[in-house]
Amino acid sequence: MKAAQSPVEGVRTSHSLGFVVRCIQILAIWWLFAGAAVAQTGLIDNFASDSALNTALWTSVATDYLKSAALSGEGGRQCFSLANNFVKPNLSFGSTGMQMSGVNAWNQFTGIQSLNTFAPPFTFETTVTGTVANGNPFEIYFMSADGKQVFSMYGDVNPANVPYVGIKVGCQVIYATPNVNVAYTIDISATADGTFGVALRNGSTILTTQTFQLASGPPYGPFYLILGQGEGWPNTGKTENVAVWQSAKIVKTLTSPSLLLGAWLGQWPDLGSIRKFQSDSGHHLDIVNIFANWCDLLDSTLSTCKCPDKFCGQLRTSVTTVHDNGSIPMITWQPTQSPDGGLCDADISARLYDGYIQSFARDINSLRDKNGLPYPILIRPMHEMNLSSYSWGLSNPSCKNTASTLISAWQHIVTTVTKIASNAEFVWCINNTPLASLSSYYPGDQYVSHVAIDGYNWGNYPLHGYRWQTFDDVFSTAYAQLSSISSRPILIGEWASDENGGSKAQWIKNALDELSSGQYPRISGLVWFNEKKLESDGITHDWRIESTEAAQCAYACALSKCTCTCTSTTSSESPGIVRHAPIRGVIEPLRQ
Repeated sequence: MKAAQSPVEGVRTSHSLGFVVRCIQILAIWWLFAGAAVAQTGLIDNFASDSALNTALWTSVATDYLKSAALSGEGGRQCFSLANNFVKPNLSFGSTGMQMSGVNAWNQFTGIQSLNTFAPPFTFETTVTGTVANGNPFEIYFMSADGKQVFSMYGDVNPANVPYVGIKVGCQVIYATPNVNVAYTIDISATADGTFGVALRNGSTILTTQTFQLASGPPYGPFYLILGQGEGWPNTGKTENVAVWQSAKIVKTLTSPSLLLGAWLGQWPDLGSIRKFQSDSGHHLDIVNIFANWCDLLDSTLSTCKCPDKFCGQLRTSVTTVHDNGSIPMITWQPTQSPDGGLCDADISARLYDGYIQSFARDINSLRDKNGLPYPILIRPMHEMNLSSYSWGLSNPSCKNTASTLISAWQHIVTTVTKIASNAEFVWCINNTPLASLSSYYPGDQYVSHVAIDGYNWGNYPLHGYRWQTFDDVFSTAYAQLSSISSRPILIGEWASDENGGSKAQWIKNALDELSSGQYPRISGLVWFNEKKLESDGITHDWRIESTEAAQCAYACALSKCTCTCTSTTSSESPGIVRHAPIRGVIEPLRQ
């Protein structure tokens, strides 16, 4: 198909991924902490079934970490530069959970600390209700064993506490209108690269999903967990803060497959569109897909460029923006020039466009990171070449391409580009159908970095020949065939679902659950097609994850391993997904 991170000690907060603006700076903790515990695989405590604090899991004694949390609290060094003091918590247990109180002065903090540390990747879930709020009745910390990394979250849920009311990460408000006596479920996913994804919800209603990045590191963790409260009114005559914690659960996500997460966000993506998707999905984008025709260069145009001038030159801006966001640009590179239309495979092999291809390669090679090193670019030329509707496609009626001409054109493109650009990785991408004779036009693993499949659930439109399809219906056959002809990692280059004919939210959840459970072990990444688009079938398909609140919730929750019950979905826990870096150097034999 054609198509903020802010430092909490350092958390770089980002409604989007990689948004590197610092909104807060916590003073560093310079002293060393003694007796770090061995990192554990998980923690589960149902406070409602406890009669007292489980001392096999927690301590309420004034450890160095609890004292440090007092110093790093919102009313301490982080936002107002005041000194906090740790006080022992008042704890009681009953059918509703663990009630915590004890803070009734501006410079006080209380809480409990896990006895063990937890190394990412892991997920954390808790449900907490602030019943009396004269400050922050609940606060959450993940503090590294060496004391140098802190992720902190605060809940001031009293609407009268203007201007301090709000649920915050660091000093950034992520939810501005909380209230007392409301149960908030907090899901936090911590990955090995220092990313903390946060999903806040009330029952089945998702309130916000955001992503944060620790500023210091790597390595990241292992972390102690601290549940506490702090920062009451500045005189001792006020009522104490009170919170009820229902449960706390940390699960190590060792068994989850590693996946790159990406999206197409429309032509020439900018930081605003990237941040919005990251905020809506609650996850950093590893890949951003950019469509470019063969007249589009990163710097300037050739005399033969037939595209409108406004398109030439915008490619570099988009690629640079994607990289600056901490994402990998994937250029879907279409051999077509306006107004002449698409190019034929035989003409590409005959070197008629070598001047342009070489100029493009030089532009790719010129891209440098802050250290002056070339950064990786995924290039997806001649995508969906098994469709005859594209000029480069197999059996196109005008160009009369064959398996042989298709292989020759692909190999010529890859060889020409990789002789110049060492940072180019090539994605060989088919449509999920038709699949006849797939092996006959595969160019060989030595010319491919990743293989890929594009596929959609087009919804239920009988007059157009569409029926509702599951993820398996769309991808299983193509996945099996690609696995049989290539050893390369498999990307889902484009995927999405229509809303008509079934539950899109359930479709998303089922798909991500299947991926997380290991049913498709060769899949290395997913690039969602996030656009509402009038397709050639005359139907406007809303492919966006934001097409409904339920669909957005399903996408965010499945990736965050939360247990929310989204509208039209079944309540069950998703295993969660962990991201990894792309495989590098797989086309090295082509470079002389």
